[in-house]
Amino acid sequence: MHRKKIVITGGSGFLGSYLVPLLLRQGYDVVILDQVPPRYPYKKDTRISFVKARLTESVPHDERLLDPYGYIHLVGKNIFGRFTPEHKKEIYDSRIIGTHNLINHLKDPRYTPRVFIGASAVGIYGDQGDTLLSEVSDYGNTFLSQVVRDWEQETLRARLYGMRTVIFRQGHILGKGGFLGALQPLFMYGLGGPLGSGNQWLPWISAHDLAHLYAEALSRHDIEGIYTTVTPTPIRYKEFSRAFARALHRPHILPTPTWLLALRFGKEFAREMTVSQRIVSHRLPQFDYRLQDTRIDVFLEKQVAEMDL
Repeated sequence: MHRKKIVITGGSGFLGSYLVPLLLRQGYDVVILDQVPPRYPYKKDTRISFVKARLTESVPHDERLLDPYGYIHLVGKNIFGRFTPEHKKEIYDSRIIGTHNLINHLKDPRYTPRVFIGASAVGIYGDQGDTLLSEVSDYGNTFLSQVVRDWEQETLRARLYGMRTVIFRQGHILGKGGFLGALQPLFMYGLGGPLGSGNQWLPWISAHDLAHLYAEALSRHDIEGIYTTVTPTPIRYKEFSRAFARALHRPHILPTPTWLLALRFGKEFAREMTVSQRIVSHRLPQFDYRLQDTRIDVFLEKQVAEMDL
């Protein structure tokens, strides 16, 4: 029996380390399309291969990319850092130009998948305080809001070429590495605390749960359009930071003031770090999969237990 082939752009990254093993267990062949090979081991599994590509430049005409069943498009420059003109250009181009080039490549029937699933981000909503947000809410007016709007528009072009198209507006993805990995050293030194006031809402989802949603979206022909992928109960940043400090057995100290963040990262990125997004998903209940990680305290206790401290 011919196994279905899934191509994952950016599959060597944080989310890929959860998604690739899951898809292999489900019987798919996996092609990772990325600038660097995956760092995680696969014990010479012949069902996985790697094709090197920088999507902002071109997409290779490689025989390993022929006749795919599905694409999962995760590529995007890490936003963390001072918003210099150069950094902002990399953030924008990696998402918009990279996606544009990829969709143009997939117009060729030899490379066209049946389903195209694109990553997106809750950054599209900007800072909206205590307003309850969902898939149909108004967008923000920040730099990242515009980036995500343009990113989604490029992704939706896949529909023009017969691909069932799904977009996941992802909350902060928590797991081994990623956002938690970046914060862990600060908390381990006893310097962990909420950013800004700590009252801002923090939308999140575990990498484990998100990987399962991607896998189901591949196989469910009725899953289409935009889905906000966040846990059902919004939390405030101070709840998260308090739970993380407690799980690490470290003190939870005073908040990091916005002016200090601005001094370190510049005003524009400091504002992005402290936006408030109180988000629920009206469409996520369409999935059969039910999120397993919904309590931030229980989840962080489990994550810390698995960390190599």
